[in-house]
Amino acid sequence: MVEVWLPYGETEVCADIPTENFYGTLEAREFKPSKPPEALVQEAFEQPLEGLRLREVARGCRAVILLDEYASPLPLQALAAGILRELEEGGIRRENVTFVFGRGLEGAPYQLEEASRLLGGEAEGCRIIVHNPFEGDFELAELGSTSRRVKVFIRRDVAEAEVKILVGRVSPHPYAGYSGLGQTLLSAAGSLRTLTRNYLLYGSLEARAGRLEGNPLQAELLEAARMAGLTYAFHLACSWDGSLLKAFAGRPEETFRAAVGFFEEAFASTLEGKFRAVVASPGGKPYDSSLEGALQALERVSDLVEEGGSIVLAAECAGERLDSTFLLWLSEAKSVEKAEALFREKPERGFHKVLRLRRLQSKFRIYMVSGLPETISSELLGFRTLRSLGEAVRLALRGIGKGRIIVVPQALKTLPKVKV
Repeated sequence: MVEVWLPYGETEVCADIPTENFYGTLEAREFKPSKPPEALVQEAFEQPLEGLRLREVARGCRAVILLDEYASPLPLQALAAGILRELEEGGIRRENVTFVFGRGLEGAPYQLEEASRLLGGEAEGCRIIVHNPFEGDFELAELGSTSRRVKVFIRRDVAEAEVKILVGRVSPHPYAGYSGLGQTLLSAAGSLRTLTRNYLLYGSLEARAGRLEGNPLQAELLEAARMAGLTYAFHLACSWDGSLLKAFAGRPEETFRAAVGFFEEAFASTLEGKFRAVVASPGGKPYDSSLEGALQALERVSDLVEEGGSIVLAAECAGERLDSTFLLWLSEAKSVEKAEALFREKPERGFHKVLRLRRLQSKFRIYMVSGLPETISSELLGFRTLRSLGEAVRLALRGIGKGRIIVVPQALKTLPKVKV
C-alpha cells in the first residue's frame, strides 16, 4: 500500500492506495519571476514581438486602452506610463486617450475612484471610464456576426477609436481557457446582449480552464477580437497567485499566444493516457473553503479520468453558505437532461455551474469528502459523500482491477495535459 496525504482545510487527510494501482502524484509546478514587475513591463516595451513598437502603429487622433476584471493586480501605473509615452511619440495627445475598465457579467463593476487609483497620476490628462453592460448610458456599434450567428456589439466610442490597445492578464480562465484577448475585449466593452449570448457557452464542458483548441467560448471570443480590429496588445503571463512572470507587447493574437505558451511551459504537466481514477484536493485552505473552489478542482482533474472512471475529491468547504437560488436550481435539476432543458429555457446567470456539475456526474463516479451537510452534498449536489478519505478511496477502488490511479494534491495550481 502507498500512503497518500491531501490538503484539507487547515490540515491533511490520508488514504492508502494499492501499490499495483498507484501511478504517482501530480505535483504543482513552481516558477518564480525573474525580475520585478516594472522591469518586466519595461522589457516588453523595449523588446516587443517582431520588433513592433506601439509608436509605429499609433496612427490617428483617438486611442482607447481596454482593461478587464483581472487587471487590478497588474503594474498598471508602469503600463500606463509606457503606453502614454509611446502614444505621444506616435502623435496622439493625452486628452485624446481613454482608459476603459470593465468587468463583463461577473462580479461588481469597477468604481471610477478605484479605476483612477489603480492608474495613479500616470494617467493625468486622460479620460477614465467604467464600462457596465447593465447600464444603457453608452451607444453601441455592431461589428458583425460570429460563425455561431451571434451579433457582436461593443461600445461605439471604442469601436470608432483609431487606436485600440488591449491590456490582458493571461492565466487559466474557468471557461474561456485563458483570460486575455477576446475575453478582455468583451469584458471591457461588450454589450449585455453579446455577453448574454456568449454566456450560453458556459454550460459546455469543452469551455474550461487551460483549453484553447476545441473551446467553443474561446473560438467565439477570438472572432469578436478579430472583428474589433485591435491595434496592439500587452499580454502579461501571471502565476496562479497573480505574480507577473513575463510581459509581451505587439500584435494582439501573437502576444496572447506567446503569453499562453509561456504559462504552459512553466506550469503544464503532460501525461500519457487517462486514468481509471484520480484522488484530488483543491489545495486546502483557502482553495477548498468554498464549493466554487471544489467544483473548479473537479473540472481541472476531470480530463485525467477515463469516462466511467472515478474522481475522489477532498474539499472541506468550511462554513459554506449556499445561495437559496442555487439550492433551488440543484433541487430542480437532479439529472443532466433536466439541467440541459432548464438552461435552454431560461439561462439564468449562475445556472451553468449546475449544468456543468450534472454533465460531469453523467460521465464519472464522483466521491466527495467534505464538511458540507449531508442534505446538501448528497441530496442536492448529488455526490457520493463520505466522511473519510480512506473510505472514499476504498469505494472508488471497487472493480478497478489493475486500473491506474493518480493523486493531485493541489488541483487549482495544476494544469494537466493528457496525450491519448
